[in-house]
Amino acid sequence: MNKKIKISMVMCGVMAATGIPPLKASNSVPVPAGFEDIFDAKQNSIVDIIYGDRSIASLAVEYDRNDVQLLSPNLIVEQITAVDMPPLAFTPAELLKKLSAPLKRVNRQGFTDDRIVANLDESNSVLRLIFPADYFKSDGKTYDKTYIPHRSQAGFVHNHNINYLSDSWGDSLSVSANDTLNLTGNSYIKGTWSYSKDIDFNLDELALYLESQDTRFKAGRQRLNDNLISSTPSMAFSFFNSVSFDGIALGYMADNYLDPGSGAASPVSLYLPQSGTVEVYRNGRMIDLQQFSAGLQYLDTRSWPSGGYDVVLVSRLANGAREEKVQPFYKRNGMFRSGDLEYLVQGGRYDQRQGRLSSRTYTGNCRQCNFWEQDVADNYFVSAIAGYTTESALSLGAA
Repeated sequence: MNKKIKISMVMCGVMAATGIPPLKASNSVPVPAGFEDIFDAKQNSIVDIIYGDRSIASLAVEYDRNDVQLLSPNLIVEQITAVDMPPLAFTPAELLKKLSAPLKRVNRQGFTDDRIVANLDESNSVLRLIFPADYFKSDGKTYDKTYIPHRSQAGFVHNHNINYLSDSWGDSLSVSANDTLNLTGNSYIKGTWSYSKDIDFNLDELALYLESQDTRFKAGRQRLNDNLISSTPSMAFSFFNSVSFDGIALGYMADNYLDPGSGAASPVSLYLPQSGTVEVYRNGRMIDLQQFSAGLQYLDTRSWPSGGYDVVLVSRLANGAREEKVQPFYKRNGMFRSGDLEYLVQGGRYDQRQGRLSSRTYTGNCRQCNFWEQDVADNYFVSAIAGYTTESALSLGAA
């Protein structure tokens, strides 16, 4: 037997007999005795900053074996907070403060759940920034409630539609119009009316609107179904009433967000030990492909089909590893968003003449036709509706 092999076996036996523990893997570079001061000294370099698998800048850094200090962190704050980047849960000023502090060095598989860390490849002059998952906003948890700004300017808008039909049954002429008189940026008068040969003049809406962020107040003649759709959009399919009424209404307003709600979907999360791509399959067919950095990631489900089904998540990591995960998924489309409380309180008197048709054969001697003269004062109503959509796309409501 080779003498070198014999010597190695003897050394291993001595270590086992004496109880010397084997060397553990460490992120730190082993330092020869007597050279600690040299290896612990700060060094300077210019590196390529990688964030989310994208190169965003080249910066000067100062580093040692444990930490990295960005010398000009303000130069990358704008790139990290750009609109095409994953939205963060804090302001650019707070991000600058976090990046100005020394960043802990980790290896390529390193992950932290409480602060920003850095993976520095000195041989290639590349520094990768790794953010904790709770630093990002999630579609299933938080929303940026930014409302449409208004200007205090008066104005008037009118649009109309004229239809004429002639066939073997006769001639038909109808006119409909919508009018809006803007008083201030969040207060206006809106009217909708129509005229046809057999129905005569019909006033569907003439109401004063007062709006503030996500609350709307209406007073006057208004359409009941419009209130149901705009104030309780997640439950609009449960109610339908095309009748107009004279009264007041106070409710949630879903159409005043700069980023309007497009429905609700159950969150889909995945932990990646390394950066890589995630393939999404439904019934054996790929429906999406997304790229992520290391850490806990939430997938963007806006392009996924609505409904309830299982998705297969196939992760392909940078080191060639492949992982697979099956998860149920639920999604509903509509002008609503999960986590918001929808409500509507309204009351008034029904317009009993709504939708009344005059028969062309009516002669005035019909004894059963006197119900058109029923007193509208006997048709008052009050209603209250509330709705809520959970993060799992389940809507709950009561009326």
